[in-house]
Amino acid sequence: MKKLSYQQNRLIFRLKGMKLIALIFLGIMLSLKAFPQNAFSEKLFEHAKSTPEEIHKDIDALVSYLKKPTESKRQLAEVIAYWVMLNIEYDVKSFVNNINTAPNWETTLISTKAVCSGYANLYKELCDRAGVKSWVISGYSKGYNYILGDLEQSSHAWNIIQTDGEFHLMDLTWASGFVEMVNNRLTYFPQPDKSFLFAEPTDFIQRHIPNQPRWQLLDFPVSIEAFVGSTTLQDMIDSTSQYYNHKDSILLYLELEPLEQLIKDTEASHAFFPDNNQLAQQYEYLAYQCVVQGKRKEAFFNSIKYYKIAETLYMNNPNHTELDLDRCKEGIKYAQTSLEKYY
Repeated sequence: MKKLSYQQNRLIFRLKGMKLIALIFLGIMLSLKAFPQNAFSEKLFEHAKSTPEEIHKDIDALVSYLKKPTESKRQLAEVIAYWVMLNIEYDVKSFVNNINTAPNWETTLISTKAVCSGYANLYKELCDRAGVKSWVISGYSKGYNYILGDLEQSSHAWNIIQTDGEFHLMDLTWASGFVEMVNNRLTYFPQPDKSFLFAEPTDFIQRHIPNQPRWQLLDFPVSIEAFVGSTTLQDMIDSTSQYYNHKDSILLYLELEPLEQLIKDTEASHAFFPDNNQLAQQYEYLAYQCVVQGKRKEAFFNSIKYYKIAETLYMNNPNHTELDLDRCKEGIKYAQTSLEKYY
């Protein structure tokens, strides 16, 4: 084995030291968060539970009602989460048939049924209207249909909120209940679980991994390989070595324009997990948004570039359809025509 130089040994020592300090600091923070000031409120839970039936479909009236007993943004995020947990049912039929029937908040609010994206989008809309900063996070989870080592069928969506300058992880889908096979039939059981609200990043990462490392909220983010190949938190921690200031990364990201954020998200997803089965759709959506949001010649060139990437990714996916390829071709044609027309 080749002997390491003095400088290399010092670098390794410094990296390990930084990692150890971060883990010690994390342990201190976890112990502090166990104190009563961050305890869940039974009063807020009962308030959400007592929401008058007649305002369930009126989002503005609903937000006004939920706000009443709250004294902080954190409490507001908490009571909104309780309402979603108690009133939205997991759409087992759509899950089984791989149909995303409730991607937007309006459909979820009216139907009271959703898969993960419906839960996440409704929670975000309620938080936005209540003045709580929130984001929908896409990624993968080790849920009911997870097969060890395979993320192909494990796409998932959840939320991150910001209160008092801190970011928090929220999975309203898993907080609402669970699914289980009963007599050869997948069945949903409503059972509120507060452990998926304001979850600690070190707990959350054991079963959730976002498409962008920044949203892990960890200074030593877990790689996709470690997430897939590890069965314990310790295994994941042992596999990480590169320091990553997630707070600075998020703050810089939030300063970008919406289209720049989307470009950064899509390209970061590709770099983080090249085998991501959602990439083709992400690039197609990005290409479309370049035309919708872009106001310069560059936007049409970018649209063509991203449509071509989406087209290639679809062709490499054995489950693609001709309709997928046709949409990309039409998008490229429209962008090229627009360039000729305006420039």
